[in-house]
Amino acid sequence: MGMKSGRGMFARCSTWRLCAAVAFAAVSGALSSAFGAIDGQQRLQIPVIAGEIPIQQIIWRPRQGTSDVVHFDPRGCPIVEDSVANMFNSITQGSEITLQAGMVVNEGFGSSFIVPDPNPGTPENEAFPIEVTLVEFFVGTPATGIGAPIQMGYRIELWDGEPGVPGSFVAFSVTSGDPTAEPGVPPDVSLQRVTGVEPCNDINVLLGGAPASAGKVQFFVDDPDPTERMFIQGLSGTGRFTLMVYMTRAHTPGSTACTTLSPCNNAFFATEGTTVAGVSNPATPTFLTRNWLYGINCGSTACSDYKRFSELPTGLFGCRPSRDVLQQVQYRTSSCAAAPTGACCFPVGTCQIRTQSDCTTNAGSWQGQDTVCEPNNCPQPMGACCTNGQCSVTTNALCTAGGGTYQGTGTACTSVNCPTPTGACCTTTGGCAIVTQSQCVGLGGEYIGNNIACGPSNTCPKGACCLPNGSCQANVSQPACAAQGGVFQGVGTSCASVTCPQPDGACCSTTGSCVIVQQDLCVLFGGTWQGPMTACQASTCSDPVGACCNGANCSITTESQCAGTFLGADSLCLGWPSNPITCCPANISQSDGVDLADLLMFLESWLPALGTTTPGILADWNGDSVIDIADLLAFLEQWLPGCF
Repeated sequence: MGMKSGRGMFARCSTWRLCAAVAFAAVSGALSSAFGAIDGQQRLQIPVIAGEIPIQQIIWRPRQGTSDVVHFDPRGCPIVEDSVANMFNSITQGSEITLQAGMVVNEGFGSSFIVPDPNPGTPENEAFPIEVTLVEFFVGTPATGIGAPIQMGYRIELWDGEPGVPGSFVAFSVTSGDPTAEPGVPPDVSLQRVTGVEPCNDINVLLGGAPASAGKVQFFVDDPDPTERMFIQGLSGTGRFTLMVYMTRAHTPGSTACTTLSPCNNAFFATEGTTVAGVSNPATPTFLTRNWLYGINCGSTACSDYKRFSELPTGLFGCRPSRDVLQQVQYRTSSCAAAPTGACCFPVGTCQIRTQSDCTTNAGSWQGQDTVCEPNNCPQPMGACCTNGQCSVTTNALCTAGGGTYQGTGTACTSVNCPTPTGACCTTTGGCAIVTQSQCVGLGGEYIGNNIACGPSNTCPKGACCLPNGSCQANVSQPACAAQGGVFQGVGTSCASVTCPQPDGACCSTTGSCVIVQQDLCVLFGGTWQGPMTACQASTCSDPVGACCNGANCSITTESQCAGTFLGADSLCLGWPSNPITCCPANISQSDGVDLADLLMFLESWLPALGTTTPGILADWNGDSVIDIADLLAFLEQWLPGCF
């Protein structure tokens, strides 16, 4: 399965050849590419971009026959849906899959399915015979431009058992073609080219970012006569059946059977992508023994004939695809009474309805009979999450929601290095540098916050802040402004250059009614403003309004609404909110709020007067006319918690 450009740029590899995996997301955008030397059995990652993933239904209505009619009675058994891919039914527009662009004509992929035995204690599996009612697989092409759709011929085989297992055989086979030239055959797969972009170029595809077209093929038989329907008798005795899908015709064939195909002129089968519903998908197939490759021999037997993925070589020159084959079947059994099903949780967090034996055989955790997958209650995979330099183990979704960076499913904090966040650090002279918080503190600077940039010419990123009460606070950082509920006006702004919107509040008009307006409008009409952000209530305009002290907190309210000490009509909360004075006796300096300066002023008064009985001075904080340690403790009780 190699790859060769339309201009002969790439030579045929020797075994699995390039095994070119064309990974694409079904959205517009650009993807980067990563590839190694084109040699031996090297796989090559070729990212391309698809616009959508339409469903192509291929309904086969064969010519009716008369021989070997299978008598089949499903006995009311439900349709069973099964896939060896974790995410088959989750693939919609925007999902990621991987195109195997290294395939050549007559090569194919397969999936083996385990049919649960409804009566495990008997020699035979009574679920057989079964009828496969639907076969599904994904194809895609990066071909662009205006022209005929890209065609791909295919052959579908259903094996009773598994390829290479004694007693197994092909129970059903059909090959596509042109129904107008060959009546009775199903049509080839047909993919529309991507239009509105530059013509496809093999080199550009290799470099990544090329657009693509993809489709989900659904094949089923529409024939009342069961002669040509997809029946499997179970004669192999394995309790399994295998779906194989081969490429029988390329849109633009190579010059020889082993010549790799131009990606710009052909379509290819698909395997899973790197994510499952936004969660990192394991970098190896989940079902190694149930995924199959059929390769032709072009110089090496390691990747030719029928091989399980578990048998394929890995590593730099390996030929094993990185993830599971995107194939799915629906089938119904002859007997199902004793085969209960329930939700099965797989290690990647996905959920499928399986029997208990099928679930545990495939490394799943069965949730019990008749449990359901909607909503998906399966434990989501976890990994290391770096947030602000700290590491925790959580899910991808919770990590991202908390502003962290997910390090991958299964990673541990001991194996990752979470970088310490940096931000603006301001010097006493107004300069600024980007450092960590600990570095900033060690240098005696003021750390503004993580991921905050310095201002122009490395100035400190401070400016004016409009507070909720309509006042303006100068020279504050954006985080400090937001912490007060303010709106930062921008780096370098000043209170002289901004106009802060004035807050609304309750206004008692001359008619006794209450309206919510700004203070200046209330005064203009002769009303009495009740304070910033006050509300109109039944008693708002019948009670005196003034400052209310509730401990050290001060608020403007009516006397009846005051839960603390009402300071009288028209009294104010002086200095609110940045420099509280009213209700805050510890703010001795009456500037900059409660800070070290207030403690020093108290000590300057208290230390010289210690042990005296001089009443009325600042040092007598508890008012008992004795200057002692009790006054210091009383002051500290108010100074330590501040005024908020």
